[in-house]
Order: sequence, then structure tokens, then C-alpha cells
Amino acid sequence: MSVTVDWIDSETKTIIHFEYRDMWTWEDVFEQIEKSQQMMDTVSHKVATIIDLTHNSKLPSDAMNAIGKIFDRAIHPNDSTIIVFLNAQTLTKAMLDLIAIRDPDAVNFREFVHAKTLDEAITKVNQLL
Repeated sequence: MSVTVDWIDSETKTIIHFEYRDMWTWEDVFEQIEKSQQMMDTVSHKVATIIDLTHNSKLPSDAMNAIGKIFDRAIHPNDSTIIVFLNAQTLTKAMLDLIAIRDPDAVNFREFVHAKTLDEAITKVNQLL
């Protein structure tokens, strides 16, 4: 699978890690968002997300429509609203611009952070949680 999701910290389960590789599709993303929702159902505390684009920096076509669907599907009571993007500052700027066009309030209720390494991303999450 070109998009995977798993716990960074399998014992405490406070950080979900999405990793994007190769040529992924929006359906890959939607499938893994569903899996992440099921993962968050297993805990009763807030969970942060790391989106790792280290091995891929291209969005598939129809990004405007798909990103809106991602935000609609990614709502969960245990979501801390902290998202750390790993190695994706330019790409995420473009994504956030698209989101702001579709729904200006959507970008205001989440904490978007950038990091260059996985360790830095984990440190930033731990500082914000």
C-alpha cells in the first residue's frame, strides 16, 4: 500500500503516523483515514497525527475536492487537532491554501506544524499535547 497508518508509540497510543510513498491515490488516503478512526476508537485520550511525506511530494489530481473530503472524514472526538507534516512544507502550504479556499474556518481549528525528521516531529507533538 502506498499510504500506511500506524501508531508511533504502540504502548501509549498518542501519535498516529501516516506515511505516503510512491504514487498514492486519494482512495488509499480515505482507506487509511478510516483505519486511523478505528485506531482512535481504541483509546480515550487525545491523539496527534504525523503526516510523513518524506518519500513523496506530489498530490494526485482533483486535490481540491479530495482534501475537503479528508477534512470531512478525519473528524474524531479523540483527535487532538495537532498535525505535524514531515518534509512537506511547500506541499502543505499548497494544501492549506486549497482548504482555506473551500472552508476558511477549517484551517483555524487545527494546529499545523512542520518538521524535518521523525524525531523532531515526535518532539513537537509531545510539546503540544
